[in-house]
Amino acid sequence: MPDSEGNYSDWGPSTGADNAAVVDEIGPNDDTDYVSSSTATQIDSYTKAALTAVAGSVPAVAVNLRVRDDAAGTPTVSTMLRLSSTDQFGAADSMGASYTYLQQVHDTKPGGGAWSIGDVNNVEFGRRLEST
Repeated sequence: MPDSEGNYSDWGPSTGADNAAVVDEIGPNDDTDYVSSSTATQIDSYTKAALTAVAGSVPAVAVNLRVRDDAAGTPTVSTMLRLSSTDQFGAADSMGASYTYLQQVHDTKPGGGAWSIGDVNNVEFGRRLEST
């Protein structure tokens, strides 16, 4: 779960000014508070708490999004990761009229190579609106 805003805050929060604060619920509250965008290529990213493990291997990082389309058309969204000023995007997925979870697994870190615990602790995660 996010603990603060990351490098990108292009999407608008439904209330307040802190994007991370409206998407940090464990157990989603759907339309109570959320972030949204209607502009293709806009990105929203977040930081998160560090892993408690200090040693071990990390085979992949999974990014989970809860999304819903509330406009006409068939918008698509992708997951994104940012590490050391390098962005990496997943494949574009369609959003439906009802809330659904999308998960994309990133086998390599932004910039390439295997993940380390340090990489996971420093990566930002988020979403990019691919098309509207």
